[in-house]
Amino acid sequence: MADANRCAVIATRSTLLALMACTPVLVGCTPPAASELEGPWAQEFEQALDSVSSDFQREVLSDGEVTPAEYAEAQQRFRECAAASGLDVKTHQEGGFSFSHPNQQEGESIAESCSLKTLNYVEALYLDPLANPENVPWDEAYLRCLQASGVVEESMTAEDMANWEWDYDDPAQRACSEDPLGSDSAATG
Repeated sequence: MADANRCAVIATRSTLLALMACTPVLVGCTPPAASELEGPWAQEFEQALDSVSSDFQREVLSDGEVTPAEYAEAQQRFRECAAASGLDVKTHQEGGFSFSHPNQQEGESIAESCSLKTLNYVEALYLDPLANPENVPWDEAYLRCLQASGVVEESMTAEDMANWEWDYDDPAQRACSEDPLGSDSAATG
């Protein structure tokens, strides 16, 4: 069957940010230079600028902000790069991408190579600041939401969250897992 030879990959920004967090450890022990960027996401932009290998991404990230137009251009460049190597890829506005290719390993290799040149850091540093403008640690945001909803005691700590078992049938817990900062409810009134 043709479908047996098709594969899809979704890349997520949380995976990328996890890799970014490890980058300074893997690169070496040189202390980082003083940041020229300001704001809640300055450290992530600095880490990305230290790690990025393409001039395009470096230029986009250099001012500490990714605009919608820059994100759209990064997605377009990613699709063009992939197409030039014979990979049909679809980018998703909410992040990530999918593709189909008869050889999964080859498709993944093409997608990874093109993403490193065009999209990976730009996408993460466009979407994450939109979702979390103040760069609140996610476990802290989940905890605050659960406490405000009365699901957990005020004495629960972020460390306790490591052992927390979500009950997605509970509407309050589901709401906190999907939107811990309450951005959807604020937007809809």
